[in-house]
Amino acid sequence: ANATIYASGRYFMVGARYGYLPEIFSCIQKQRLTPLPSIVLMTIISIIYCIPSNIGNLIGFVSFVSWMFFGLTFLATIFCKFTKAKADRVIKVPIPVIIFMILVSIYLVIAPVISSPNIGYLVAIIILLIGLLSLSSLEI
Repeated sequence: ANATIYASGRYFMVGARYGYLPEIFSCIQKQRLTPLPSIVLMTIISIIYCIPSNIGNLIGFVSFVSWMFFGLTFLATIFCKFTKAKADRVIKVPIPVIIFMILVSIYLVIAPVISSPNIGYLVAIIILLIGLLSLSSLEI
């Protein structure tokens, strides 16, 4: 959780540097070199998300979406192993490990939906798709 907080703060900071967020969120605290304004923003957003629900639901939805992305990352890894077989790789992961992780991510995405169906999972998927669609429309 601690690593996620700092990593997410850095995402906000980089987004602000590219102009997607106000410039204040691109600042870094001098003594500890942490993106303090971004961490404060993320904390406020997290508190707002917890108001209508409880923290367990928020953790469940974040885990749900995170494992969707992990699964897509593993899928992309196996795809690149075959389409870019000659590419130099710093880390070489065996195909059985990748397939196992794809199966784990499929289970961790589908199991919560089956065990306790909730409209929140649909909302999480919609937010994810809106983010992907808006990201695909950006000129990088």
